[in-house]
Amino acid sequence: MFCNLVITNTLSLIIRMHNLYANFVKTLDICRFLKDLVNSALIPPTGQGMFEGVVSDNFDKRIDQKIFHAEIVVDNAKVSAEMKAYQLIPIIANFINEDGSDNLKETIEANYRKEKKKYCRL
Repeated sequence: MFCNLVITNTLSLIIRMHNLYANFVKTLDICRFLKDLVNSALIPPTGQGMFEGVVSDNFDKRIDQKIFHAEIVVDNAKVSAEMKAYQLIPIIANFINEDGSDNLKETIEANYRKEKKKYCRL
């Protein structure tokens, strides 16, 4: 009984692994086919703010227009007004010594050793 159970489970696992490998190989073949199908030289270069693409749909949700070409229109007046209201990000921690050298790496290492000592008791 035990031997039959082990053999059955092993065979089931082997069959599942074979199916997974077969699906992986099929997917890899599809990817190779698509890579050969889409040549980057055939894709026209677009200007700033332009983009184009292709989308795919699901079986239950069909998309009528699968290929698109669009442009992002920027309102320069609004962007300029927003940029005038920008504020600098405040400095939370400064890692510059009195002599002007950067001690970020040493500070991180010291904090790491302090926490490690606290939790690992080394």
